[in-house]
Order: sequence, then C-alpha cells, then structure tokens
Amino acid sequence: MHKIIIHKGRTYKTRSNVRKVVKTPSGKLVARKQKKHAKFHRCHECNTKLLSIARMRPAEFSRQKVSARRVNRPLGSTTCGRCVREKIVEAFLNDEEKIVREKAAAN
Repeated sequence: MHKIIIHKGRTYKTRSNVRKVVKTPSGKLVARKQKKHAKFHRCHECNTKLLSIARMRPAEFSRQKVSARRVNRPLGSTTCGRCVREKIVEAFLNDEEKIVREKAAAN
C-alpha cells in the first residue's frame, strides 16, 4: 500500500470530488482533483448531439465567444439544422393551406 498525499479538500468519494493518483517528478504520489467531464448539448426536438456547439462545463461555456456557443441561424443553440428545416417547411405549408382555404371560402 502506497502513501498518497491529499493536499486539501474533503476526502469523501462523491461525483464532484473525483481524484486521480499522479506520480510527481520527485516520486511522491499525489491525489489530484479531476474536473467533471462535459456532455454534448442536445437538440430540444430530436435529442441528437449538437456537435457544432462547444462541449464544456457551464461556467467555462459562459465565458466563450458567442460563435462557440451557438450556430449563426434561428434556434442555433437549441435545435439541430434538420429540425429547424422541418419547422420552416411545416410553417410554410400551413400558411399555404390557410391561403387555399381562404380562397375556397371566398368562392
């Protein structure tokens, strides 16, 4: 059993307190705290991964440029391109149908 040095903080095994044992150049074994890994942002409609949006924890994500946080189109940060395209086509077809109904009612 090796002696591991934990410099500071709690020693409880929780998700926010994951530690990795690292050997320093001097030969000591030190338990370093690891950051939580970030997940991909997902589309609100179909739940696919939004690969063009930066994958990082919320605090770090908020410090990024807007170009890293979203894609330059309507609903770029919440919805994938396929779902946006479907929404636009659906809205267009609904408008067309409404116009046809109005013309039919006028005749």
